[in-house]
Amino acid sequence: MSMNQRRLGKYELQEPLGPGAVGEIWKAFNTQQRRYVTIKIIPVNAQTSDDFTPRFYREAQILAELRHPNIVSIQDFHMSQSGSEAYIIMDYVEGSSLADYLSTTTHIGKIPPPTEIVRLLAPIADALEYAHKHNIIHGALRPAAILLGKVDATSPSPGEPKLTDFGLNHIQNPLALPPDRLSYISPEIAQGYASTNRSDLYSLGVILYEMCTGALPFHGDTSSDILMQHIHGTPTSPALINPHIPPALTAVIMRSLARDPAARYSSATAMVTAVAKALNTSMPESVSQSHPSPGTVNSPSLSRISGSLDMMDSPTHPIQQSRQSLSKAPSIPPSPVISSSTPALPVTPTGATPGIPSPEESYIPTVLISQPPLAISASTPIPMTHLDPSVSPQAPRQTLPPPAPVPPVQKRRPGWLYIGLVAALLVVLVGSAFGAYFIYTRITPPAQSTIVGHAFFLSSGLLSSNNSNQGITDELQINLQNLPDPQPGKRYYAWLLNDQQIDLTAVAIGPLPLNHRQVTMTYSDPQHSNLLANYDHFLITEEDANQPPTNPSLDTNTWRYNAVFSTTPSPADTTNHFSLFDHLRHLLSQDPKLKLVGLGGGLDIWLFRNTTKILEAAGSARDAHNGCTPDPNNGTCAFIHRALVRVLDYLDGSTYVQADVPLNTPLYIDPTIARVAMLEFDVLHQQPPGYLRHIGTHLREMTSSPGVTQEQRTLAIRITQAIDNVQGWLEAVHTDAVQLEKMDNSQLSQPGALSILNDLFTQANHAFLGQFDPNTSTVKEGVVQIHNNSQRLATFDVSPCTITNGKNTCS
Repeated sequence: MSMNQRRLGKYELQEPLGPGAVGEIWKAFNTQQRRYVTIKIIPVNAQTSDDFTPRFYREAQILAELRHPNIVSIQDFHMSQSGSEAYIIMDYVEGSSLADYLSTTTHIGKIPPPTEIVRLLAPIADALEYAHKHNIIHGALRPAAILLGKVDATSPSPGEPKLTDFGLNHIQNPLALPPDRLSYISPEIAQGYASTNRSDLYSLGVILYEMCTGALPFHGDTSSDILMQHIHGTPTSPALINPHIPPALTAVIMRSLARDPAARYSSATAMVTAVAKALNTSMPESVSQSHPSPGTVNSPSLSRISGSLDMMDSPTHPIQQSRQSLSKAPSIPPSPVISSSTPALPVTPTGATPGIPSPEESYIPTVLISQPPLAISASTPIPMTHLDPSVSPQAPRQTLPPPAPVPPVQKRRPGWLYIGLVAALLVVLVGSAFGAYFIYTRITPPAQSTIVGHAFFLSSGLLSSNNSNQGITDELQINLQNLPDPQPGKRYYAWLLNDQQIDLTAVAIGPLPLNHRQVTMTYSDPQHSNLLANYDHFLITEEDANQPPTNPSLDTNTWRYNAVFSTTPSPADTTNHFSLFDHLRHLLSQDPKLKLVGLGGGLDIWLFRNTTKILEAAGSARDAHNGCTPDPNNGTCAFIHRALVRVLDYLDGSTYVQADVPLNTPLYIDPTIARVAMLEFDVLHQQPPGYLRHIGTHLREMTSSPGVTQEQRTLAIRITQAIDNVQGWLEAVHTDAVQLEKMDNSQLSQPGALSILNDLFTQANHAFLGQFDPNTSTVKEGVVQIHNNSQRLATFDVSPCTITNGKNTCS
């Protein structure tokens, strides 16, 4: 529309409100009714499909029939006489948007309190569920599409949320979308598929992540970079950014962002109900009354979802922690910037196979979007496979007993004891997340007087493929304090060096931004190269401020601060001769045994990813139980069996899984990922070893390596204890999965099977998040804590260089 055109019939255009999901949005004045309205103006051009006009009227009519207190109502819609524009006239909502609210709260480290988070999300979830029941998908959900009504200036809370700017289901090339849209689209849309109900839930999950951390799960400076991360990347655990996030909320967020749509929650209300339970707060009364009783949930698929809240969508773990504030999030470091060097993402038309499938979902049988969910008639036979008793078992499993069940918490306690438990829990939760706080806090207290700060590696998460270590430990966070000002005309410069390979070019991190004797900066490698794989030495020099050096000065008198990971082989390791640096690289950067089977990256990241997938599959299997019937051809039961096989694929690996599933059962996960099991079955012959045992071996040997610090040794012991916890929980998951997989549909549809599915999810949840013991007020740590603490292992303790007998101690 021409910017000079100020009138559309009876409407006077007054000011643009910004771009919409499609077209522009304007504030206008209805000269006949004397009131303000909002007009969406959609351009129609040669690229628009031939059936645009009838489709526009059909879809706009459906949207106009929506009547919900949290959806902005449509008053009218029509086409221009020339046919070059389409108009949708809506109610005008005076106030700001959720995007405005987030920019003044979470984006500057002011995380809303739990009650506020639930109060904002619950009405939106209710509106989404209402739309989904009417077979309407928003398709463009983001903070800018959530309006907050105007409130009194003295009110500390924003107004009532209202959902607007539905996408009209226009299928657009994802690469053509603006950045604010790309950050919230689901992996299936990024691959060229159409929106579904669960695509909206993924977008809502991104909003939840942003509300709780102040950051987005994925960043990039080009469209293809962001899309690649949605398809292939694993979001940084929100607890790493905001350590005040309780473990239960971390589980909800990570499930909401599952790449597999079937692994997400079955409905928006189910998701926000889980958020409320995780935060130990209640849902708003108006929302809870609109869904008075749980109903059935449709079979998980990529198709439309209907039905009311499934009781089993909420976490099965008890929520013992008190309501706690999330607002004390540490200052967020600069977001890593993803290089534009990523190849452009090919996008195929809707309904076609995407050009770059998700590396895991490529191997999962899915229902095409154009097909009804699990539409299998009774006359369509499904081949059933049964466990062949002739299959010989594999090597005996080394089984650890699962953790003892925690006695139930008494509902009534004396007030002083309850308060004491609450206080103790807060201390425990903050303590368990201290590793994340250590990484993200701006001021790191020195462990001793000679240490001026720390530098540690981070991962952007941008992976080009499973066998690449690109995007792993490709960033360096530097936090220093008490640095004196450099000499006049000089500046501090930071470098990464390799003391063993002198021909390896030094990484020029650049000049340090000294501010009041402190330095806080994040360096991101432009090619997202794996820095920890090659560099063991962190150095700060003081050199000419006017001519930035390209290499560190050979004059060691300019060397000011220094930190090194020891590369001295351990005398106790007579087989591999690994050093401290070797152990750190294998854990966090690139493990040679993983590389041999085609997996890039260290042991820690694959333990984290695979446990996340086990939790997703366990939740999907549990949530689908309501649709499972004794009918041998029941599609939902078949879905549960596939989810259980996926769990076993991860736990057993391709070498041993056939002992636990029917003969000739295919792998349902990426065959390369399946080359390495989570558990250990044959200590002498299993190669590569299971992740838990392999990590434990490196930790044990690292504690006796030359140059290991006391903090690294303490962390290694703590991580080893968590490994033992996870071993027990995953063994329990394995036992449940094997028992359920052997059931036929008649057995699987019974309440007893649901009890086992509940336990399967609970044990997987403990393995990922850890478990709080109310009797001891302690947390048994899980994979999230292992991941956080493992990153702390690769920390440079930066100390000053000194001159002794004419020689620089840093040289």
